[in-house]
Amino acid sequence: MDLIRSRYIIHGDVQRVGYRDVVQKLAIKNGIKGEVRNLEDLDVQIIAEGTKEAISHFSNIIYIQDFPINVESIETREEPYTGEFRTFKIIRGDTGEEMAERMDTAIQHLNLIGKYSKTAADNSTTLIEMMHTSLDKQDQMLEKQDKMLEKQDRMLQKQDQMIGKQDQMLGKQDDMISVQHETVDEIKGLRKDSKSYLEKEFSEIHKRLHSIENALNDAGIKIH
Repeated sequence: MDLIRSRYIIHGDVQRVGYRDVVQKLAIKNGIKGEVRNLEDLDVQIIAEGTKEAISHFSNIIYIQDFPINVESIETREEPYTGEFRTFKIIRGDTGEEMAERMDTAIQHLNLIGKYSKTAADNSTTLIEMMHTSLDKQDQMLEKQDKMLEKQDRMLQKQDQMIGKQDQMLGKQDDMISVQHETVDEIKGLRKDSKSYLEKEFSEIHKRLHSIENALNDAGIKIH
């Protein structure tokens, strides 16, 4: 197993933002031993010892750009492996310096929380506005549906009126047919009565003519 050692000089916003604590957690998680400390020029120095694979991976994950940490560049130098470290530790400065860094880190996190809170509030406002817009559109659609239903109701009313008029016309037609039937029946009755009357009259005339003919015959008058 190849063990190697690398020294890193980290440039950027890396002091008083909690960068050393993050580096320590990453190192321990990946089985790396060494140390991390602040430099006077606001850079951070990391010395890391471990396997070649672990150091290669560690070199990538310490390049952090996650507010408030902002690594701008990293100088890397390989050194002979010494095995002097039993763990990975943070080399801290005097108490006043460390307290100031803790305070700065806390302020940075509070600012971050405030930023996220504002973003969340803005997103909530946008979401509410979108909901209002959606409700307005739904109201407009419902109004259009109501208007369409009103038109359908008016059309149905007109259809009912037309059906009512058709029923009236059919009723009148039925009345006319009934009157026609009655007229036909009356005509048939008149024709039958007239026939009987005429037959009776013709029978009477025939009888009278026969009587006259007999009387003339008795008187010796012949009728040809």
